[in-house]
Amino acid sequence: MLTGATPAANGGTGKTSTAGFIAQVISGGATAAQTSNSTSYVDCTNMTVAITPSATSSKILCIVHAGNMSCGVNDADAISFKILRASTSIYEVINANFRTNDDDVNSDHTFCVLDSPSSTSALTYKLQFKNRQSNNIKINATDNTNSSITVMEVLG
Repeated sequence: MLTGATPAANGGTGKTSTAGFIAQVISGGATAAQTSNSTSYVDCTNMTVAITPSATSSKILCIVHAGNMSCGVNDADAISFKILRASTSIYEVINANFRTNDDDVNSDHTFCVLDSPSSTSALTYKLQFKNRQSNNIKINATDNTNSSITVMEVLG
């Protein structure tokens, strides 16, 4: 992160930041399987990160990779996801992995959202998931599966 003005004599502009530049990156993730049968959103374990923007004009780019999501048991099972900043939903996918036959449905999902929080306070971002019905769904359903959440401050 640039912390002072770049001297104009050395090819700089004298500005302390440039819009669109990435000021900081924070990541977290999970490798262990997590199972839920909830029809209400629940937090995905270890899929929460905190970032403190340096300016109110900054935006936060949030990228989530949900590895090997699995739903099975009944037709019409489906997984929904939500990305939250604190308790505010900033992105939602409804009925991913919709099951229409007797086969288990396993897949990875990657989501990306650009948030404009207008804050210089610490912000928490997290992933939640739920099932359309009350059957088991999983994140990181098989060995060697990883899920991650990454937030980046994009200077405004």
